[in-house]
Amino acid sequence: MPAIEVHLKQAGIDKTGWGFFGFGDSAATATMIPGAAPCYSCHATEAAHDQVFTQFYPPLRERLARGSP
Repeated sequence: MPAIEVHLKQAGIDKTGWGFFGFGDSAATATMIPGAAPCYSCHATEAAHDQVFTQFYPPLRERLARGSP
């Protein structure tokens, strides 16, 4: 199990446009978590905005409501 996971949005990284990467306890580089992992489907179906769980972060919701800077 990775010590830290990163959710990265990048065109072409996965069919969803998002990739999950896990860093081990002593890893200097991350490895991409396969697209069949449950994190992909959970973020796709349960996240409030663009696969991000903004529903749990009021400052992010407020920022999205204001639009781009």
